[in-house]
Amino acid sequence: MPRLFALVACLATAVVVGGAADPAGSASGETPTLPPILMQSKAGTQRAVQESYCLAYNGENGTPVFGCGDVFMHLLPRRLSVVRPGERVQIRLREARILLRSPGCGPAGRCEAAVAVSRLGCRRIVARFDLRPGRTTWLARLAPGAYELDVFVGNFTTGSAGGDTSGSLGLLVDRNRPREIISARGHTVCD
Repeated sequence: MPRLFALVACLATAVVVGGAADPAGSASGETPTLPPILMQSKAGTQRAVQESYCLAYNGENGTPVFGCGDVFMHLLPRRLSVVRPGERVQIRLREARILLRSPGCGPAGRCEAAVAVSRLGCRRIVARFDLRPGRTTWLARLAPGAYELDVFVGNFTTGSAGGDTSGSLGLLVDRNRPREIISARGHTVCD
């Protein structure tokens, strides 16, 4: 059912984008691209593994263009950002704005934009937080170990495009390891 809401939000965004976007698709005439989900920490910037998404924009002659990609299985992050317990991390979409209200989104036009945190490879959620329109700052108050952050944004706009997106980020909470971004291989807790 969440994908149905996401598709409706994507279509609603196309209508909104249709009124505001350049008829050729973007100001530069290039086809808009999906904005990546990023996590910034003292270890650096990690880009999420892309999961399901929809992107809508005005193509040639103002014709609406819709593109969706569905991932039918959960994808684990390929990288882990090493952070200390309680360290601050930021999550954002590059060059895009998260919309929290829009026609076609859930009850009363509220669009979901949230992160679910679980142990790496496990499905039991241990923390959850909402995303804001700009950067979202979150304190990783977690026990030491490997975690995945499953991000879902039900509606975003880049000015020339809009849609929904989801992705997977990884954290390794460790008190002593150097802050860096490392491979997630060998850190999965659940299979």
